[in-house]
Amino acid sequence: MAELEQYKELVKKTLIDLGCQTLVNVVEVKWNSRMRVMAGRANVYMRKSQMGYFITRNPSIELCRILFQHMTDGEKRKTVIHETCHVVAHIKYEELAHHGQIWKSLMRKCGYSPDVYHDMPVKQLGLTNRKRRYKAKCGCREHTITTTTKNRINRGCMYQCKVCKNKLELI
Repeated sequence: MAELEQYKELVKKTLIDLGCQTLVNVVEVKWNSRMRVMAGRANVYMRKSQMGYFITRNPSIELCRILFQHMTDGEKRKTVIHETCHVVAHIKYEELAHHGQIWKSLMRKCGYSPDVYHDMPVKQLGLTNRKRRYKAKCGCREHTITTTTKNRINRGCMYQCKVCKNKLELI
């Protein structure tokens, strides 16, 4: 957990440097074990009202532990600052564009180029989401179907073959 504490401190320092002292004890930093291809993600929960925008839940920054194991210290630092700039852009400046002009200027203020993507070899690391496929049959052949289609068939939806018009049944 010491590593995560280090990133929490970096978020606090970045928030102070960007003039957002009020967010220092509000932004949560945590690992997200489900993330595979994104190094980080900023979550800001805002709603618009007649008075402007307001925060509905504490903002959070989620980091991909698997990718962080393969990143250099500089890449990790840049990722944490990248996501912190998203939080500041959304809350302080109400910028809704994910990588808009305000976010870019915040990244430059922190001393980084406003790059949007990392260059980690996620395919070579085996981290890409592989889509699972299932088999179904009709009167004329075997079909490959997605998880969504399989689940819909299990719930009672009917799919038919475009060729023979027979009902698809799971194998």
